[in-house]
Amino acid sequence: MTPAIEALRVVSPAAADLLVASIWQGVLLTGAVALCVRYVRGVSASTRFGLWTAVLVLIVLLPALSLFVPHKEASANAGVHLASDWSLGVVCFWAVLSLLRAAQLCLSAARLRTLARSAQPVEMDAMIAPLLVDGSRRVMLCTSEQVDRPSVVGFFRPRILLPPDLPEILSRAEL
Repeated sequence: MTPAIEALRVVSPAAADLLVASIWQGVLLTGAVALCVRYVRGVSASTRFGLWTAVLVLIVLLPALSLFVPHKEASANAGVHLASDWSLGVVCFWAVLSLLRAAQLCLSAARLRTLARSAQPVEMDAMIAPLLVDGSRRVMLCTSEQVDRPSVVGFFRPRILLPPDLPEILSRAEL
């Protein structure tokens, strides 16, 4: 066996144990937050966004955070332990899926950036312009052939994208 495979075979049981523990912890955390968001009234969209972002970051960091939690001495029946071949398979499967999802996320972000950059700004009158300023952030109102309904794109430079025919159909008050 190559040294890399042998090293992976040694490390994978601990990594698989961390991943299995992180799965149930992540499901429990997600369920608790979902219940809270569902039944607590009056929570703003920005608060929900921040809360779900924090949950996502915490779930991603759960395996690493588990390394810093002191554990009691391992006993024969403590927790779930996988055989080394299975743990190697779990770790490799997790790594491949994580890389695929990361690649999909990067491609989606690139498509969204292209969509935002290809949008055409809409000329605004004095009635609409003040509505598109939120503190120090300025929102651009744009049209795009690639959207079929109003959409918001961008975090640092937000843009409201409209289908090209919508600005002509709506009155200024509706817009």
